Amino acid sequence: MPGVFTRPGTLPLTIAACAALAAMVFSLQIYPSLREPLAANIDPDKLGDLSSNLSAGLGFVYTAHGRLVPEFDRGPLYPAVVAGIFVASGSRSFVPVQVFQSLLHGVTTFLVFLLAGRLMARRGALVAECLAGMHPMLLWYTPRIWIETTHTFLVTLSVFSLLLLQERQSMLRGVTAGAVIGLTALAKSVILPFAAVAALALCVQNGRKSLPAAAALLGAALILVLPWTIRNYALSGRIIPVHTSLGLNRIQGDAIADHWAGMPFSTLEIWSLGKARIDSILAPTGADAVSPAGDRILAQGSAAYSLSHPAFALWRTAVNGLTFCYLSESRAKSIFLALVEFPIMACAFAGARRLWRNVPRARICCLLLGYFFAVHMLVVGWARYSVPVVPLALCLAVALFSGAREEGASHA
Repeated sequence: MPGVFTRPGTLPLTIAACAALAAMVFSLQIYPSLREPLAANIDPDKLGDLSSNLSAGLGFVYTAHGRLVPEFDRGPLYPAVVAGIFVASGSRSFVPVQVFQSLLHGVTTFLVFLLAGRLMARRGALVAECLAGMHPMLLWYTPRIWIETTHTFLVTLSVFSLLLLQERQSMLRGVTAGAVIGLTALAKSVILPFAAVAALALCVQNGRKSLPAAAALLGAALILVLPWTIRNYALSGRIIPVHTSLGLNRIQGDAIADHWAGMPFSTLEIWSLGKARIDSILAPTGADAVSPAGDRILAQGSAAYSLSHPAFALWRTAVNGLTFCYLSESRAKSIFLALVEFPIMACAFAGARRLWRNVPRARICCLLLGYFFAVHMLVVGWARYSVPVVPLALCLAVALFSGAREEGASHA
């Protein structure tokens, strides 16, 4: 009788289970002892307060100065997930959320195997899965009430659904991929424009026969986001597809470019300087940085400065592309991330180049990695924002060394 690990699906599921267990041990046992020494606030964005109000039926509002304030700088999906966990557990404890995020990390790890298995030989897919399961950045966010673990799962699922659509252009797969992208955008809007990029790429690569599937993709994504856009317009009088913060992040991207040469390893120092600039810009208006009005002022001001100073715009783009891979809260953490992430990203882009030539259906994966880099080069380059594409980068990096799966071959 064959051993349990010779069954086709057993080893990938075992790796995923080990990843979930590792995340749970880190979240519940190791992270509590690291919180104070590393100043790692469990809920720095006050999403717990937002989720508590949502679970209590008060709506998508923050508690500020003793009153409830409608929120515009967060997508609704992650707070809704946390609120649902609060309701299901009957408490406002973060422990059930940490358990959920640990399990979700395991699911993402298995999804990496499924994704990689469509790009390369099974052994390479298993290597990519192992690397994703134990990647320090992916584990680091599982105990914290931050969007990264959920967003990473959704981005990875988006890539997988787009790869399935690329393999066979059907209306059903188009709607499915669009719906996944729409849900991902409701967590964080950065991926929403990629629905149009993916639809265009599908038509360019496969011709007119892909038009119905491409239209289904784009339509499903927009329809899913539209109700939240209507909510934002009703409350603010402005068109905000999902959330604000573009302006704030643009100014922070300017600050990175201005101060990176003298402060190449510390987010917190640069963040403070960027925050001071934001306050000085908004002081005459009285607007808040994440309010619809304040966000628009900051975004327009940053864009106008870049347009009038093209040399700075080029420097800004290059620096934020570099810091997107490593810049974190401290010198030690930034150096550690640079040592880990630069080799992975270098191999990922080399692997993407190889797959682009040899496996046409994988081009959508290459495009998404390039898209995330391009957007953050133009907006802001914190290492935290690169986390959602780490699983995809690992798949492409391993593909550089693994045999590519031929078009039409059976999948892992």
